[in-house]
Amino acid sequence: MAVADGDIIVCLNDDVVGTANPPNAWLDNIAQYVEPGGFYGVSCQDIGVDDQPERYLVGWCIAAMRDTWRMVGGWDAAAFPHAYAEDCDLCFRARRIGISLFLLPGIGLRHLGNRTNSQLSDAYTYADHQREVFRQRVRDYRRGVYYYDKREWRGNLTEIP
Repeated sequence: MAVADGDIIVCLNDDVVGTANPPNAWLDNIAQYVEPGGFYGVSCQDIGVDDQPERYLVGWCIAAMRDTWRMVGGWDAAAFPHAYAEDCDLCFRARRIGISLFLLPGIGLRHLGNRTNSQLSDAYTYADHQREVFRQRVRDYRRGVYYYDKREWRGNLTEIP
């Protein structure tokens, strides 16, 4: 992110392809929705923490304004040096400071899935550990009070509850 020079920063996995016509139309599609104070993604999932779900945007495509990334502190590479659960953590930290998560409507991207990790011999070695690091962070935070401001839903976007 240090070298990105645009107002909107989009993080994509390397196994994502454009399906719109022209293939790079997805950039304009994302740009029309991204506003300050939100993280935007193409898919979301839940991760269970002590039988309570924590919803997050799946990290193969996450976009936000540069200032929003800065407010959250970006990806936490120190705690999550490998793939898996870094997207859970990013979204959890964002919600803690009042940043909303939004699902983008069909923007013309497709994740091929596991193309990168299938080529790395130790790709899944750290996955369970990193998920547990995230779960412990949530447990620690839940010892206090967890508030975040819900933003108003806009247009075709679906805010993630």
